[in-house]
Amino acid sequence: MKRKILVLVLIVVLIVSAFGVIRWLRQPHLEEVRFNSGEVTLAGTLYTPAQAGPHPAVIFIHGSGDDSREQYRFYADLLARKGIAVLIYDKRGVGDSGGNWKTSPFSVLADDALAGIHFLKSQAAIDGSRIGAWGGSEGAIIAPWIASRSADVRFVIMQSAVGVTFAEQNVYQNERLIRAVTNAEEDVAQGLATVTLMHDYARTGTGWQAYADAKDAIRQKPWASALGGTIASDNWWWRWYRTKMDYDPIPMLEQVRVPVLAVWGDNDVLVPVAKSRAAIAQAFTRAGNRDVTFQVFARTDHSLQTESWLHGRRPDSDYIYLLTDWILKHTQAQK
Repeated sequence: MKRKILVLVLIVVLIVSAFGVIRWLRQPHLEEVRFNSGEVTLAGTLYTPAQAGPHPAVIFIHGSGDDSREQYRFYADLLARKGIAVLIYDKRGVGDSGGNWKTSPFSVLADDALAGIHFLKSQAAIDGSRIGAWGGSEGAIIAPWIASRSADVRFVIMQSAVGVTFAEQNVYQNERLIRAVTNAEEDVAQGLATVTLMHDYARTGTGWQAYADAKDAIRQKPWASALGGTIASDNWWWRWYRTKMDYDPIPMLEQVRVPVLAVWGDNDVLVPVAKSRAAIAQAFTRAGNRDVTFQVFARTDHSLQTESWLHGRRPDSDYIYLLTDWILKHTQAQK
């Protein structure tokens, strides 16, 4: 009996060791890279598969805020082990990249992503005819935008894409935040009236005092902290928001004719998922784009993550499977 147990243990050890060797053999090559977008130098990491190329490739495009390459290493490693090269980079003004995202409109961020596409095309290990773009949140605007501008972008993945203006999205976010504390309609109305005053100042540059007074009037409300503090009249945020708040992504999406994978989480409190999905689907229909896949994942948030008592927060496994399978099918990459 002991002999049989020892044999079983040995078999398990050999199997585990074999998987470890296979994983080691598939370990991707990492290269620290630099590429230029106009006068700005952007820094990133290029993941290439262990097997011989040339490989299909994906560039990962940031969400809003101080977004760096670090948020995307999980996906880069995962895809590279499946035979797909990945370029991740620090957003301008973040990490080792020059420039300043706080003063950059969408068009400049799109230029940065296109510079990354051109960098990928220049690499011998990359198949320039099989390059696509993944974008999350704000990046889900930039990814299809560059596809509408350049034939070098052959497919697009949009994670948590918004199908309304940022101003409408902001109203949705704030209403969700208020209703998480109270469903009293007078409270919701007062909170959203304050948001309207904020938008008025962002658009016109006038009326800041009315906004500040409204914020002061709700200061003692139990839900007031959900809306954040009063933004100083000279804060950089106003200029940043002014360039983006009324941007409507729909006309741009109507120009996208490459394959698209669009995904959302049904617990997303930042994006009106149902409305965005419907508007984006209609835009692609008008574009005559028939190679479009939509999926909403249950119990996942804006980052397509779920909460597990064992693993903590991690990307949803069904999403990971769909993402890798969809890219492999559309690039015919070797696993």
